[in-house]
Amino acid sequence: MKVVICGAGLVGTSIAKHLAGENNDVTVVDQDYSLVRRIGETLDVRSVLGHASQPDILEQAGAGDADMLIAVTFSDEINMVACQVAHSLFEVPTKIARIRQPGYLKPIWGDLFSRENMPIDVIISPEREVARAIGRRLHVPGGFDVVPMADGLVSVVGVRCTEECPVINTPIRQLSQLFPDLNIVIVGIIRNDKGILPRSHEHMLPGDDVYFVCDSSHLTRAMSAFGHEEEEGRNVIIAGGGNIGLTLAQEIQEDHVGVRARVIEFGEERAKSVAQQLSQTMVLNGDVLDMEILEEASAENTETFVAVTNDDEISEFRDGWIDTESEVILGVPNASMIEIMWDWFQKYLPSDGSIILENLSGETSILALQGPNSKICLTSVLGEQNHIGRFKCQAIKENDLGISGWIQGTGYTGESGYEIFIPNSQAELLWSKLLEDTSNSGVVPVGLGARDTLRLEKGYLLSGQDFYWPGLGDIDSHENLVRNTLETQVPFGLDLDHDFIGKKAMLEKNSNEKFWGLKYEGRGPSPRLGHVVYETDDLNSNKLGIITSGAPSPSLENKGIAMGYFSDVELGQIVYVAASKRKLVAAKVITPPFI
Repeated sequence: MKVVICGAGLVGTSIAKHLAGENNDVTVVDQDYSLVRRIGETLDVRSVLGHASQPDILEQAGAGDADMLIAVTFSDEINMVACQVAHSLFEVPTKIARIRQPGYLKPIWGDLFSRENMPIDVIISPEREVARAIGRRLHVPGGFDVVPMADGLVSVVGVRCTEECPVINTPIRQLSQLFPDLNIVIVGIIRNDKGILPRSHEHMLPGDDVYFVCDSSHLTRAMSAFGHEEEEGRNVIIAGGGNIGLTLAQEIQEDHVGVRARVIEFGEERAKSVAQQLSQTMVLNGDVLDMEILEEASAENTETFVAVTNDDEISEFRDGWIDTESEVILGVPNASMIEIMWDWFQKYLPSDGSIILENLSGETSILALQGPNSKICLTSVLGEQNHIGRFKCQAIKENDLGISGWIQGTGYTGESGYEIFIPNSQAELLWSKLLEDTSNSGVVPVGLGARDTLRLEKGYLLSGQDFYWPGLGDIDSHENLVRNTLETQVPFGLDLDHDFIGKKAMLEKNSNEKFWGLKYEGRGPSPRLGHVVYETDDLNSNKLGIITSGAPSPSLENKGIAMGYFSDVELGQIVYVAASKRKLVAAKVITPPFI
């Protein structure tokens, strides 16, 4: 079969890989030279550079004798026009298009993609399918998979058997005796990652993933039979107002009576657009990790939290900085740790050459742009296309300055902002353009002291001070700082359900010291690195630990704040900091951040 694929992004590449693997004649079209070159070099397919909907480009790709055209570019309109051109000019028998925008998919416009209007044989809409799948999960909260069939009359449900499941260790043939009026059929069991075709004598065991088919009207009773009596959540927060989040919110409005949804969207313009399309749903503009936003969304009263984004574009480093067909992981170490981490990773690299380690530190500069007006400044210099949300990343997109590299929505201050990784040769240009401040955003250069104050107020740990890598120096003189992830209480990034280097040592370390924050109850000498913390205001009382970071907080009227490792303390406990030889200052144990 001869197939033309329009779009060499993640979706197009995945489709091309599968079809080429089945010995199909595949040609991929894209206007991005780097994507076209990559797919042509890595897959057994033809690649054509050009606009996917232009007739001459499609002709060059072989649409004249193609059996199928699959249009999966990032533009719905290009996908639709490509299918129309393929039908009208080249008579391609089968046309498939990816449609992302929900406005095209409303039932009222059902005839839009008919053969008489816009001849598209199959519509692919991953965003809609994901939203529908989430909506079904909301309706059946105890199931991990719910698929309606026969116009919704029948449902296929996946459910996990727990120790409390009433039907475990019961032969399947007895289910009809236990529940005589329940129309349910067990169709599959996954046990220890292996599929089992269930027979009448088969027992269901704790830990089994069971798939059953039932009358949709019997869903609640069927779930109850498996010990799942969770009620549908009445309050839902949707983090992300992209196509998935919008579609899900619309579905909740229309089909889930009594369910109250709130959408949190980071982008201001997108939030306004979503709000206009949702008449019965609150839309909040802000960072979903901001506690004030979560409080405004009534997170404390929410039963269901759904985190979705619409950012599925996979970008690469341009201009040859990083150009590879393989998966790339960008690691950014503390400057003092570069050689140490390089040696450590080299030590544990697999011998088969499947992983290649490359040190780009010497040729790479990083600029950190932080603060509430950082978006204004960045977009005025690099364009709106280079704005990126918090904890997201992308290759720097085309801009008037010709700046290339990588940008991510993170920072070491707790403020909104960006970290920009660029070749050294471009650093001076970007630095000067940011400082020109044509947007009147108020950008100014600051030193490490200001940044350190902000990171402390946010509760961020500092390498070499709040935790320490033994390879940096004499471990005996820095024993207090040799900490593992459990002790630092890092809120994310630690998964104990899989093996990793150092797991055994971490779990075996017998320590009840944990990382906590301290906030002065009154005034006194500022807490500093090395200050001892006591249980009472008596220097002879129990020593709880020492401070690793401390300073007055400008945001809290210069009240003292500190962090450190303490044993036998509880949240909210009052402890005492030996801030000087003569002064013990009362402080409350808290969980950072401080503001």
